[in-house]
Amino acid sequence: MDHVGSVDALHALIPNAEVMISARDTRFLTGDKSLDLDEPQTPLKGGYPVIKTVPTRLLQPSDQSRLTASDRQPQTHACVLLGPT
Repeated sequence: MDHVGSVDALHALIPNAEVMISARDTRFLTGDKSLDLDEPQTPLKGGYPVIKTVPTRLLQPSDQSRLTASDRQPQTHACVLLGPT
């Protein structure tokens, strides 16, 4: 599976792994497609599957600064980090 479609499968394989997703994306992945009040109220593009996994931590905009330049992705992108950071 690719992108967020593999979150549930990865979580089943590694149940103690920390799952970090932004509050905005968490809404989308539970089926709530509402946008933040401070962003353009235009329809979302692309698909957002509903997942069962509940994040262990909600990422804040300030958390992005902790990623290396090669790890930075658009706001609605997630990555998996294995090992110490």
